Amino acid sequence: MPEEASLEGTPTWIVASVCSVIVLISLVFERALDPPPRQGAGAPADGDLVRGVAEAQKEVASFVVSGYIAAAASVHSDCSCVSW
Repeated sequence: MPEEASLEGTPTWIVASVCSVIVLISLVFERALDPPPRQGAGAPADGDLVRGVAEAQKEVASFVVSGYIAAAASVHSDCSCVSW
């Protein structure tokens, strides 16, 4: 039976490539599911609502980035290659 590969033995560029692909796929799905607001005849009359939604989306994006950072920190917390 072949020996099971671990993440510690995997080259860094492979891990970075896989993570990049996952992020790109999530960005594509985000754009597909939430297209930008239309301008012109179909645009909402109240600009405050649009600004409020844009601010909320910025907050959600910052939470997503914080989640990625927390996940990366938890993955690397068990790694013996980093000494704090």
